[in-house]
Amino acid sequence: MGKLANTSAVHMLTASLLMAAACTGVVGSPDDMGGSPSGPGAGSSGARNGSGPSAGPGGVAGPAAASASGAPAAPGSVAAVPMRRLTRFEYAATVRDLLGLDLSPSAQFVPEERVRWLENDADALTLSAVLAEQYLNSAEDLAGRTVAALDKVLPCAPRADDACAATFLRDTGQRALRRPLGADELSALMATYTKAKADGGFRTGIEMTLRQILIAPSFLYRIDAGEPVPGSPGATRPTSWEMASRLSYFLWGTMPDAALADAASRNALSSAMAVRQQAERMLADPRAKTTLANVLRQWLALEEVDHMDKISTAFPDWKATLPPLMRREVDAFLDNAFWGPDGNMAALYTGTQSFINQDLAKLYGASATGAAFQPVQLDATRRSGLLTLVGILGANAGNDATSPTLRGAFVRARVLCGNLPPPPPSVNNQRPPPTPTTTARQRVNQHAADPSCSGCHALIDPIGFGFEKYDGIGKYRETEAGKPVDDSGEVIASSIGRFQGALELTRKVAQSPEASRCVSQVLYRAALGRIESEADGAALDALAASLAGPGIGTLRGLLAGVTQTDGFLYLTKPANGGRP
Repeated sequence: MGKLANTSAVHMLTASLLMAAACTGVVGSPDDMGGSPSGPGAGSSGARNGSGPSAGPGGVAGPAAASASGAPAAPGSVAAVPMRRLTRFEYAATVRDLLGLDLSPSAQFVPEERVRWLENDADALTLSAVLAEQYLNSAEDLAGRTVAALDKVLPCAPRADDACAATFLRDTGQRALRRPLGADELSALMATYTKAKADGGFRTGIEMTLRQILIAPSFLYRIDAGEPVPGSPGATRPTSWEMASRLSYFLWGTMPDAALADAASRNALSSAMAVRQQAERMLADPRAKTTLANVLRQWLALEEVDHMDKISTAFPDWKATLPPLMRREVDAFLDNAFWGPDGNMAALYTGTQSFINQDLAKLYGASATGAAFQPVQLDATRRSGLLTLVGILGANAGNDATSPTLRGAFVRARVLCGNLPPPPPSVNNQRPPPTPTTTARQRVNQHAADPSCSGCHALIDPIGFGFEKYDGIGKYRETEAGKPVDDSGEVIASSIGRFQGALELTRKVAQSPEASRCVSQVLYRAALGRIESEADGAALDALAASLAGPGIGTLRGLLAGVTQTDGFLYLTKPANGGRP
């Protein structure tokens, strides 16, 4: 594609997607394939909360009260997000399942802006000219690669005629756009095919129509037009086709499979029970693990484990080969905590089963031989759950010493979903350098005594002190600078309060309503592509309550529970809150 033609195509694609975004709730408006709109007329834009959750200073986040307009969300609303662009993760998975090409073309796309840690916030998923050009180039490449192996994807091979093309485009178009094509859309595709075929033959015709599908707004975006809820004036819900996409992208990060498409074609996804049944089926599929792992990566900033670096003179046991091993352990631990037989908050924050090899065993003082990872029980007198894994501890520390500030901020923000005020513009963010005669606690307390720092540090440092028996690469220790380690601490503005050491802290975290609500918020945001609104408060309370106490609810069950909330099942619901 020449530069002039490419620039023109970028402008056309950008304009098309912006026009589609302007017509909130209209499927294919302007029509994806060049015909008249095939979906319902324009609906009203749902309330969108673009701010973070509200809380007192450093407190645990509650549901935010502001909608996109800045006004409180109306009673009975669910702050619907009518359009959401596919993330890079979703694009790659969709291309894989649609075309059978596991190429990860989206790895080179413009990265998403994270909102409250997640990459799928609808408001942040904007379209730039650079990304539009990347979409065009990707469509060209993918279509060419598909046609190069056309016999594998063509349903009527080896026949290569117009009837075969029509069948292929109808079926592929429906799978790509996650809904049936209108007659005018199929006609528009066939017109492209016919013209391209005349210029270069059957394969060229298929290639050009595939390009057209892969840059269609309804491929690149998930668009909820919705439908009225019978017997509930003013209430709308996703259509069965739209619900199929809600389920598939939340639980699998990709397009609906054949079972979901079949249910959608029969309009069999209009009840909460039907949605729950599909969710339970999908949670048994390995794709659910992969998609959850992607969410957990974002929530817990696990890239920091990958990028960890330390000064070997400060930590003689440090090796540059450790970060990928540490990351592998964290991933395996989380997988077991969410999907294992216990799979509850205790497993996540106090569990002692982990998966290590001989290199990590040296850091834990555990028994493991060989390079292969193996399940082990960590010393329960020294380790307690996710927050005491060497990867998490090392990633939240300096390169030459521990950092109670970083570790405390991780717990306050990521584990308890508490808001932290930004530091003053003039604040000195440099950690006091370690010395042979001072402990990290002493140095941090000296730094936090600065009045411009004390407010924020009071919220996070006392939490981080609880991890001071672990050095900067996560090894256990009893002394620092020749002094016994003081690992007492406190989580202020929280139900957790005072604690002595990481074991008591993690036990209190596992039992705290704040931690249960936080993990519920993260999965809820991942499902809906937005920050929660005031109208979501009851749903989040119920999700968090399902995790409260040992054995009451599982983290796996929480995923299914999210699909039963009004925010997931409705676009707008009855003002009285009742379900039809």
